[in-house]
Amino acid sequence: MKRQQCKIAELNDRFRKGDSSLGLWLITVGVDALPSDKKQSLIQAMRVYNNFSEDNDPYGEHDFGIVDQDGAEYFWEIICYDKSLQHLSGHPTNLKTTTRVLTLMRAEEYYTTPVHTVALLNHHTVVAAQGVLLE
Repeated sequence: MKRQQCKIAELNDRFRKGDSSLGLWLITVGVDALPSDKKQSLIQAMRVYNNFSEDNDPYGEHDFGIVDQDGAEYFWEIICYDKSLQHLSGHPTNLKTTTRVLTLMRAEEYYTTPVHTVALLNHHTVVAAQGVLLE
C-alpha cells in the first residue's frame, strides 16, 4: 500500500472512531428513525468495524464498510471534501484543506435519490439533502 493510502486510512479510521475535529457525521432518515439504543449500537459497530479486505477496500483507504444489525444491512461511507464542502479534496491527507463527511445509511437508502440525511453536529440536529447542509 502506498504511503498516502496508509495516511488516508489512518485519518479515516481516526474520524470513524470518533475524532470529530476531522469532519461531519451524517445519518440518513432511515437510521435516525431507529430507537435510540439501536442507533447507538449501530454507531458503535461502525466505530469498531475492521473487516477491510482487497475485495471491499480496493484502494486501502478505509472509506466504506457494511454493518449488519437485526437482519438489516447498513453502509457507512467517508468522502473527503474541501473546506467549503463544494468539491472533493485534492489533498485528503491535508487537515487544513480537507473536511471528511461520514454518512451512515440503510443499504437500500444508498440507491435512493435524493438522499436525505440528518447531521450530527456538536449534539445539534441539522437536516441535509443531497450532501448539502441546510441551515
